[in-house]
Amino acid sequence: MTGGPGCSSEVALFGENGPCKVNADGTDTLPNQYSWNNNATVIYIDQPAGTGFSWGSGMDHDEVGVANDMYDFLQQFMKAHPDLAARDFYAFGESYAGHYIPAVTHKIWQNNNALPSGAIKINLKGTSVGNGLTDPEVQYQYYKDMAASTNDHSPLSNATIAGMTKATPGCIKAIQGCETGGSVACLAATESCNLGLLIPYTFTGMNPYDMRIKCAKPPLCYDFSNVGTYLKRPEVLAAIGVDDAHKNWQSCNKLVTIGFELDGDWMKSYQQMIPDQLNAGIKVLIYAGDQE
Repeated sequence: MTGGPGCSSEVALFGENGPCKVNADGTDTLPNQYSWNNNATVIYIDQPAGTGFSWGSGMDHDEVGVANDMYDFLQQFMKAHPDLAARDFYAFGESYAGHYIPAVTHKIWQNNNALPSGAIKINLKGTSVGNGLTDPEVQYQYYKDMAASTNDHSPLSNATIAGMTKATPGCIKAIQGCETGGSVACLAATESCNLGLLIPYTFTGMNPYDMRIKCAKPPLCYDFSNVGTYLKRPEVLAAIGVDDAHKNWQSCNKLVTIGFELDGDWMKSYQQMIPDQLNAGIKVLIYAGDQE
């Protein structure tokens, strides 16, 4: 699952670790020698509804909705593909999937312990998040330090670093207030923390995913127009079963993003959903980096 919230997993499929990459003009694909499917069967899913090619009668705006819908999807998928149901299952995500992955895998773990009537046990063996937002109270404390120490040459001025240093205690206090203060307090924390600790780095024009280089095309900093071109091809749409009413793919859906922001989901912590899984012997991998 890709993050956002609201960014399509076709970004990961064609831009990161899928079996193929799209050529420059979007007319064809090329094999990806680093694909994860060299070692596993991989499903890339557009979720929540409204992301990528996905659609539905309503959009999720919190992790309860994400977990319920993903569990329902997995049940339907496993029942449709019984040959895959018995295999070891691992859930991976990046960025905002630091929220999604703990919520979804905790739901799987809970239901495996008390299987609902008619449900299939999902053979959950491991869970992983790359560069994810899982515990904002801890992570936002170090945004300034990370931005200020990139390759021993920070793109930030001393004045900007001083401003971020001053903004950090208030940000952390606001995040703490989010845990008990409801969606309004959480939205206020999101706005104040991102203004004080994310926007200053964004204004440098540098890429937050590879902090050695410039951001080529905001907001994702990479040009996915070739993927968009490829995903408009009639034969591609037909092959993946996209109907005419939902064929307009976009890398990220801002309406989905806004829904999670307004509900206050951004600044909530989901690290508390990981220990249960660790204690049950489920493997957990958390990885992060600042260079591609």
